[in-house]
Amino acid sequence: MDFYAYCLLRLKPNEPWPVMQGIGDRPVFPLRCGKYAMLLSRLERTFPFTPRSIVEHGQIIARVFETQTVLPSAFCTFFHSEKQIV
Repeated sequence: MDFYAYCLLRLKPNEPWPVMQGIGDRPVFPLRCGKYAMLLSRLERTFPFTPRSIVEHGQIIARVFETQTVLPSAFCTFFHSEKQIV
């Protein structure tokens, strides 16, 4: 399973992250690297995306943007490994 990216943001190393559901009700979690974090979900590249998936992607970005400054990722941005993300 690959990593599906929503956005990049600044996040303190010890700052807690709220429970969020992303595309296909997959959990959204931060992958932290220093003062930055990429919000991700574990998702298969063959996931059957629907128009609803585009909305779910945007909703995650919008929700985070309420409290943080974000750099959004394009819809359907995948990474193979944590090393590739960092």
